[in-house]
Amino acid sequence: MIWNRRRGISIFVLSVAIGMWCLLRFTASLNVFIAAIVSRESGAVCVVKNARWDGWGNLTVESLEVLAPTWPGQTAQLLRVDQVMIQFQPWQLLRGKIVLQEIHVNAAVVNIVERANAHGIFNLMAIQPRPGSGGSPVEVLRASLDQLEVARFTVD
Repeated sequence: MIWNRRRGISIFVLSVAIGMWCLLRFTASLNVFIAAIVSRESGAVCVVKNARWDGWGNLTVESLEVLAPTWPGQTAQLLRVDQVMIQFQPWQLLRGKIVLQEIHVNAAVVNIVERANAHGIFNLMAIQPRPGSGGSPVEVLRASLDQLEVARFTVD
């Protein structure tokens, strides 16, 4: 009786450990997960090319792009970030809160594009953020930014 319970607990713990290893090991699922969250919250299309776990509570995202959904080609690119390093508190996720201890954005480019034939129409207007329900579940304690570039273009 006790042997069966111990064996059941051991199998459960082993299954959880293997599942966590698979989730943390394979970055393709992490890329899709991060892109889906950013896309849903911002109303834009997000592309993440390389996200990886860097230990407990550390996440690094390289090559993140945010695109305007209705703009063609290169004019759709609203934001390009070379690297984002995030430190978060994993135990707070169990309470439904996202507490980000530090966010460091390295080499970000913001592209603002205006249509030449319709003055005052910018690519930023194409995004439709999700309406909030009051308070945000995300708490940011410290943020830093290196090498910000803002570019403005006019297209036909």
